[in-house]
Amino acid sequence: MILYNKEVLVIGGSSGIGLGIAQMAAQEGANVHIASRSADKLAEASQKILGGCETHTVDLTDETTIAALMEEVGYLDHLLISGGHVSTGSFLEVPTDVARKQLEVIFWGKYLAAKYAAPRFAQGGSLTFISGIYSHKPSPDAVILAASLSAVEGLGRALAVALAPLRVNSLAPAMVDTPLVMPDATPEERAGFLASIAGYLPVKTVGTPQDIAQLALVLMTNPFMTGSTTLIDGGYTLV
Repeated sequence: MILYNKEVLVIGGSSGIGLGIAQMAAQEGANVHIASRSADKLAEASQKILGGCETHTVDLTDETTIAALMEEVGYLDHLLISGGHVSTGSFLEVPTDVARKQLEVIFWGKYLAAKYAAPRFAQGGSLTFISGIYSHKPSPDAVILAASLSAVEGLGRALAVALAPLRVNSLAPAMVDTPLVMPDATPEERAGFLASIAGYLPVKTVGTPQDIAQLALVLMTNPFMTGSTTLIDGGYTLV
């Protein structure tokens, strides 16, 4: 077990990609902590993680809760930051306050989490940001999302230098089958949407949280990877 007895914190670990990473880290022997806004979702997610885990509430728009989270967890071997508010719409029509909120969570939340976690890493530790493929292939109805994700990846590169020898990387997935995908649609509508995305991709399937978790595990454990942004997109950027 390559993470045996390592302290791993996954922010955004109550569902989707974050939960998949937490589950795989636990399978590899880590002492897992998950954090998100909802205590109920955290409690439910903890039952899906081998051996259970520590749960913590945090609001990435509230600096005081981020600082409190890091105090609760103590020292860290690996921190992975997933999650974030996503909204789409025409650049000219999205209200400014909505755009600001998205930047607040996706960029500033990760910035502050990194800031308060930085003094707590053990030697050989790592910090991984989950960004997204729109930073490399923008969508016309997701301008602020593309800009926010690009900022996260730039932050990762800068921190790889500023916090060295701590390793800092970003992981940019494309479409992943998580509860965030069309949450209000019928099962048939959702299945049809995912099938259409799969048909567009060269691999002819959408990603799963476990697919992303496998790569996150590499970023946690490979001692020669830092300052990188790794795409895991099923070929989305090629077509």
